Amino acid sequence: MDIGPRPAVVLSVVVLVVLAGCLSVGGTGGSDQPTTIPQSGTPTPVQDGCPSGLAFYGLGSPGDYGWSTDEVAVGYTLPADSSALLVVLEDETVLGTTKVSNTNPDYAVAADGDTVVLDDPLRGSHEIRVVAYADSDGDGEFDAGTDAPCHSDGGELVMTGPEVVDFDELAS
Repeated sequence: MDIGPRPAVVLSVVVLVVLAGCLSVGGTGGSDQPTTIPQSGTPTPVQDGCPSGLAFYGLGSPGDYGWSTDEVAVGYTLPADSSALLVVLEDETVLGTTKVSNTNPDYAVAADGDTVVLDDPLRGSHEIRVVAYADSDGDGEFDAGTDAPCHSDGGELVMTGPEVVDFDELAS
């Protein structure tokens, strides 16, 4: 009795090996995995140029002003001649980011109802917060390993919430 490999089995194994080589994690074409903030290696917090008074705006008011399933409304004060990144997070997962800037060299600017657009619309309840980061490398994009979190004069992280938001209610 011959127990050598059968051609169909050998061919199947070869096809599986070839296909496995074609599949890659993080290869070209991007990744569907959300960005997360690393627990170690986070840059040293900064204070210069960071916003103050960061808070959710219009949540719970009639019409939840500025809120929808794909954007979050905030208020803040930004110092003269500065910029920052506002990052919406659920746990350590980045849901959306925006760069805010004040080009006036002499005066701070206050913003009420400025929005952070989410990467994908949200459904159901989510516990979210918005954290301010300095754009450490100046590219206008949030880079978790590069951009430093903003701290207030008192040493606290500049952030909102966290707040549980039912995005289904915002859709109606």
